[in-house]
Amino acid sequence: MRLKSRMSYWMNAGQEPTFFKDYRNDIHQYTVSFASVFYKIMTAVFFLLLGLAYLIPLLLNVPDFIYQLRPFMAVYTAYMALCHIIFAFFIQKSITASFIFTQVTLLIFGVLLLWLSFYKSDQVAVYMPVYFVLFPMLVTVPVPTLIADILILYVLTIVGTNIFKSPEVIYHDVISTSICLTAGFFIGCKNIRSRLSEIKSLTKNMQKSALQKSVIDALVDEYECLATADFDNDIINVLLVNDNFSMNKENLMKIGSLSERIKEFAETEVHPDDKKRYIATMSKENIIKHMKDENSLAVNYRVLKDGQEPYVQTKLSKDINAPEGTNKFIMTHRSIDNEVKMEQMISNALKLASQDSLTGIRNRTAYDADLEQLKNRLSSGKQKEAGIVMVDVNWLKETNDKMGHTAGDDLLKSVSNVICSIYKHSPVYRIGGDEFAILLSPHDLRASCKLLQLARNSAAKTKYGVSFATGMAVFDKSDASFEDTIKRADTEMYKNKKEIKGSEPAETKKEEAAVPKAEND
Repeated sequence: MRLKSRMSYWMNAGQEPTFFKDYRNDIHQYTVSFASVFYKIMTAVFFLLLGLAYLIPLLLNVPDFIYQLRPFMAVYTAYMALCHIIFAFFIQKSITASFIFTQVTLLIFGVLLLWLSFYKSDQVAVYMPVYFVLFPMLVTVPVPTLIADILILYVLTIVGTNIFKSPEVIYHDVISTSICLTAGFFIGCKNIRSRLSEIKSLTKNMQKSALQKSVIDALVDEYECLATADFDNDIINVLLVNDNFSMNKENLMKIGSLSERIKEFAETEVHPDDKKRYIATMSKENIIKHMKDENSLAVNYRVLKDGQEPYVQTKLSKDINAPEGTNKFIMTHRSIDNEVKMEQMISNALKLASQDSLTGIRNRTAYDADLEQLKNRLSSGKQKEAGIVMVDVNWLKETNDKMGHTAGDDLLKSVSNVICSIYKHSPVYRIGGDEFAILLSPHDLRASCKLLQLARNSAAKTKYGVSFATGMAVFDKSDASFEDTIKRADTEMYKNKKEIKGSEPAETKKEEAAVPKAEND
């Protein structure tokens, strides 16, 4: 350790250079508690000595110096009482003021002891040497401050000794004072280091306790019940439980058997539709089997509470302190109602965002997202086969113009129902006003030709019926990308549309000639 580091370490009483700044509030609290007790005790001691100085002469013959102590004891008593009053009512709330006040009052007390020491010039003083040993034990300050305090008193002592003492006494006084000062300094350094370490330790313990309390408070807020579950011995030990846990809490807490409590909870609290699943999940056999390979097991279910059916979760986690091979777990019970409702809201929002409002099937947004994923799987080689069916409704504009938009909407819904009934295993999308698309699943891809023929047979060949054109294409090596597959399906669909329109009856064509050509065709 370098000299500079040694000096810094010594000057800060073995603590970090920033200790007095970092622990400023904690040192202040320590100083306040110590100073308050010190002023009270010293006031009581000097008052007692003052009383004895008046009482003893009444009972015994005493030397004259007992009488001479009376004014000193009176002054000391009044001084300490005054210090206590000022400190308690005006000083202790301020960190800086508390530090300065305690230092100054201790120095003044030293000066008052000097007054007593110099009262008789022919006697060797014992008061200051004693104070030089005691004074460092009364302060919790940086070492430089201690040195400054001691030097001030030492200079006053030496100067006063030379002024007020007789020559034969000066030598003994100076020697005894110097020795006691040196001893007091080292005692003070040790005392300061001890006190600072105590403050540091106490502060850390308080912080740890505060953290533990925060953790417990957080657990109480998070969990309605926290317990240890011993499935080997059928014992449950509840660590904390709040009022939201159960309407039947008192009766449940009386049941000491783990299995019986789970059974009672299922009977009285769990929703009837979830009861069977809850009991099966929380059975001893299932838990032991599951926890052999997993660290936790959770079951979500509904409970009956105040006419509501909120969702809750019971979770078992391995107890790291339990001996290996035992079936002892930490069991927690918490409400997840808000989480479930939020998930349901998000799910509903996503469903609405990807659902066609008229037909109820998936919309263009969902189609674009699913198509992009399909393209990625094909390009990465994760998927080898894919197919698509394009569908276009025939004579939609004519239906809207002649029969009204309600009839047009019914036509779209009818086409959607027919397509969905045929392609039961594949997602169906409405991708435009009169356009639909089906991304073939592996199941439907294997029967693609059969399903396409079924769809074409289901389409009406006349106007104002459920008429639609279809075209299908399967991704193959000739396609540079799935976009080429889509183009081929579109081409097939338009061929089918021409076939249907070319086969319509002559009287229907005459009606169509009187109506403007449909934009959708």
